[in-house]
Amino acid sequence: EEVLRLKLVNTAAAAETLSAVTFTNTTVGPGSVADRDAEWQSLQLTFPGRTGVVGVGRQPTGTFSGGTVTFAGLDEEIAAGDSLVLRVTSGASLLARDGDQLDLAVADSLALSFSRPVDLRGTFPVAPAGAFAVDGMVAAQLPVNTKNLASNLLTGSVLNLSLDVLIPANGYEADTLRAINLRNDGTALPGTDLERIEAWVDLDADGVFEPNGDDASGWIAQLVDTGNRWEATGISVPVPAGGRRLFISCDVADAAAFGATFRPLLTVGSPGSGLIMASNNDGPMDLEVGNPASQTITTVDRVTLGKVAVAPGTASPDAQDVVVLRITATNDYTVPKTLTGLTVTNRTTGPGAPSQTDLDSEVGQLRLRADSLATPDLAQAIFTSGRGVFNGFNVTLQAGETRDLLVTADLEFLKASDGDVIGAELSGEADVTFSDATTAVASWPLDSGAAWTVDGMVSAQITSHGAPNATLGPSEGPALALDVTLPANGYRDDILRGLTVVNVGTATPADIGQMELWRDGGDG
Repeated sequence: EEVLRLKLVNTAAAAETLSAVTFTNTTVGPGSVADRDAEWQSLQLTFPGRTGVVGVGRQPTGTFSGGTVTFAGLDEEIAAGDSLVLRVTSGASLLARDGDQLDLAVADSLALSFSRPVDLRGTFPVAPAGAFAVDGMVAAQLPVNTKNLASNLLTGSVLNLSLDVLIPANGYEADTLRAINLRNDGTALPGTDLERIEAWVDLDADGVFEPNGDDASGWIAQLVDTGNRWEATGISVPVPAGGRRLFISCDVADAAAFGATFRPLLTVGSPGSGLIMASNNDGPMDLEVGNPASQTITTVDRVTLGKVAVAPGTASPDAQDVVVLRITATNDYTVPKTLTGLTVTNRTTGPGAPSQTDLDSEVGQLRLRADSLATPDLAQAIFTSGRGVFNGFNVTLQAGETRDLLVTADLEFLKASDGDVIGAELSGEADVTFSDATTAVASWPLDSGAAWTVDGMVSAQITSHGAPNATLGPSEGPALALDVTLPANGYRDDILRGLTVVNVGTATPADIGQMELWRDGGDG
C-alpha cells in the first residue's frame, strides 16, 4: 500500500533533474535500527502521472539498511513550472513486531539530490501525520511441516502427530503462548473417535516429534472439547526470537469409525484466535492454518482415500486443467493394490434450475493424473448424466504407499456460463475399482472444496465474419465495418446491454459521420 507521497514543484525558469532520493525509517518500536528496518517489505518508488517522459514504467525498489533507503539513478526531469509526484509503496514484513508503528520520512534537504545545485525550499523533515500500526499474526507467519504426518490414523493408536507448525515470536521480540484453539475440519467426533488431543513443544528443536523421547518434557496440555473447538487455556510457553515448533497429537479410540477424518486447524477470530499470545500478537488473523490433507481413521487391509484441499477460484470460460478433485490413496495391505477405475460425480451448480445436461456440457474434458499435474493423463472422461467414468488405466499402490490422484477439467468455452461454479466429488466406495477384491474406506463423499466460478467472456467465444474492403467518398455509406457473432452466456440466453468498439484504422472522428449498430435478421 501507499506509505508516502511527495510532490516537488519546480518554480525555477529552467528544468531540473532529480537524481536520487533518500527516505529515513522513522518506525517507532523498542527494537534496534536493524530490527526496525527488517519490519518493512521491499519499498517501491513510482512517479504517478508521468506519461511520455523519461522514467515511464520504471519502478525502482529498495530496502531499508542502517535506517535509510536510497533510490539513485532516477534521472527524472522536472520542467520549469512543472511538478513531480513521488509515491512510495510497501508494507509490514513477516518480521514486524505487533504494536510497532511503521513510518518513514524525508529527513532533510540533503535527502534530495539533483543533477546540479538547486535552491531547495520546504519544511523538513517531510513526515506526513500518522503511521502504520502493526497488528496481529497472519497465516504466512505460521509455516506448517507435513513431512512427518501420516495419512492414516489406526484405531486404538496413540500420540499420532496431526499438526506440526512453527509459532513465530512477536517480530524481533520473544513472546509467550497463553492459549491454543483448534477446530477439526473433518468428521471424527470427540470421545467417540478421538479420545485425546494434546499439545507439545519441540523441546530439543530437532524438528522431530518424540513424545516418548527428547520431547517428553515438552508436553503443554491436553486440549478440551468445547463443542465447537478444542482449546487449551492457562498455559505459559516461552517463544524465543526465531519461533518455537508446536506439535498437536491425537489418540484414536479402539471403536472409532472407519473413514472418519481429522484435520486440526488453528482458528481465526471469534470465539478465539488459534494462538493467544502474551503480547496480544494473536493469530492467525486472515486464514485458518493446518494441514492441506486430512488424516483418515482406518485399520490394516484396506486402501484409505483422503481429500486434499483445493482453494476455490475463478476460471475463464476457456480455462484448461483446473483441478476439481484431489485425493490421496494409501495402501494398508501387505501386498500391492492396483486401481483400475474411478467415477466422479459432477457437483457443478448454477442459478435457477439448470438441467443436468446443461451442467455437464460446461466441462468439455475430464483428465485423471497420478502424483502431479506434470505427469501424462492416465485416462480421460466426459460428464454424462452427472457422472464421469475413468477406466482403462492402472495405478499400482505398493504396500504402505500413498499416491496423489488429481482430476482436472477443461471448460467448454461455448457452454460454460458466467456465474456457474464448477466442482466434482467422489461419492462412494462403488466409484473406486481395483484389479482384485479390495476394501476402500473414506469419509464419503470426498470433496476437495474446489469451486471454480466461471467469470467473463473471452475472444474465442466471439466469431468474426470479417468485413469487405470498400472505398468510400464523402457522404457515402453506410458500409459494413464489423461483422461478429456474439455468444450467449454459455448454455443460457443473454441480453446485450452495451458495445464498445475501437478504431484500428487511421480515420479520425471527424472523418466518420456516423456509427450504427445492427443485428442480423436471421439469415447471416
